[in-house]
Amino acid sequence: MSKKRDIIRIGDEVEIINPIFVKRVGYPLSIEDIEKELIKEHGDEIRDFLIKIGVCKTSSYDIFDNENNRQYIPVKILNEMARIMLRSRGFGGDERSLHTEEKPEVKGKRCRILGRKVVKTGIHTAGHTYHSYDGDTDYDPPYLADEKTHLLFFVDEITRQSIFSKVYAWKVESGIGWIEAINLKKVTKIKENDDEW
Repeated sequence: MSKKRDIIRIGDEVEIINPIFVKRVGYPLSIEDIEKELIKEHGDEIRDFLIKIGVCKTSSYDIFDNENNRQYIPVKILNEMARIMLRSRGFGGDERSLHTEEKPEVKGKRCRILGRKVVKTGIHTAGHTYHSYDGDTDYDPPYLADEKTHLLFFVDEITRQSIFSKVYAWKVESGIGWIEAINLKKVTKIKENDDEW
């Protein structure tokens, strides 16, 4: 294991140099995009149909929008409809990329690293099967052309809880968000009179 001082690890303290955060990694369209579109354009029709076939018992509240009243079955049906539409639209394109948002209010802020993950971006290239005249078959699996690797860290403000917690990347749920390593600077010296300690 490397002991280099500039390597960022879970639990390290960092400063946010460029506050560009990653909302998601993927293709242009997401299931959430399609779900919102379905609710906006066909929400009443879908709700009425689900009530008609007995999946929903009442129309006195919005079965899709209100988090407190979301019912499992209607939401599951909406999600599957969105998945079908997403596939039929080819996920909105072949480019897998980082979808980001800027949070200028946290620029220069000192944070704690709570999670780490590696993601890939590039242009999706479909697999292909080749057949020779001799009857031999060869297969090239799908891959990402112009593939790039991005190291992301999940950061949160430094609190007593974040100092001592060990949170793995797939369990991280709350905090400032995911950010690329190139947008962070490791803080190597801790102030002796820091109130947080």
